[in-house]
This record gives sequence, C-alpha cells and structure tokens, in this order.
Amino acid sequence: MRRKTERTCIERVNPNPELGLTARQVQERIAAGWKNISPKSASRTEGEIIAANCLTFFNLVFGVLAAILILVGSNVKNLTFLVVVIINTVIGCVQEIRAKRAVEKLTLVVAQRLRVIRDGRVQTLPDEQLVRDDIVEFVSGDQ
Repeated sequence: MRRKTERTCIERVNPNPELGLTARQVQERIAAGWKNISPKSASRTEGEIIAANCLTFFNLVFGVLAAILILVGSNVKNLTFLVVVIINTVIGCVQEIRAKRAVEKLTLVVAQRLRVIRDGRVQTLPDEQLVRDDIVEFVSGDQ
C-alpha cells in the first residue's frame, strides 16, 4: 500500500514552453511532495482473493451440512461432496491469481514514457517522474 505523500506549499510557475522547468525547480517540487504519484491499484491482493473464494455462501452451506453430518455420526462416504467444494475453491483461487499476475505484467509492459521539456532539452521520462508545472509534449497516440 502506498503512503500518502505530504505536500507543502510551493510557488506555481509558468515556465517558458521552450525551456521548461530547471533542475533546481524540479528538485524543489520533488522535495515539496509534488511528484506525480500513480493511484493505488484497484486489484485485490492474493490474500483477499483467497479469502473471497473461500468465504462464499456456497462454501458456508456445504460446510454447515458437513458439520451436521459429522455430528450425527454419518458415514465418511456421505462427506465426499466436500471434495467438489475444495476443488472448486482451489480452481477459483488459482485462476483469479493467475489472471491478476497477467494483468500486472501487462501494466508494466505498457507503462508510458512521456516527452518532457526541462532545462531547454526534451527528455523522455516515466510518468512517475513528472512534477507540478512540467511542460509535457504529447504526440499522436499518447494517452
């Protein structure tokens, strides 16, 4: 989980679009907490995925049914339905975790790099390195 960065007040500037921010201005903004921070991922953690797949109404009903059968001293053969419940839960967890990991890998592959003007030069930087008041060049296809 990301910590929320404390931001201090900083003087806004309107840099010349030909020159952009200076290295000193960039450092001031980073120190003041005005660095671009990506939002927290909306996906669930692996622990949350496992909990969501284990703690379902389906599993509760069959768990209660199994407990009742055990309490009345039923034969072990009557509990074989639990195998299906366990297999269903395991398959659900594995599939969702694999899908989550695939999405995370795709997110890294498509991480955007932007053209930023700083100190009169065009630099290509990841979006996390942008700061407030940066001059960014967008070209066709940029999002």
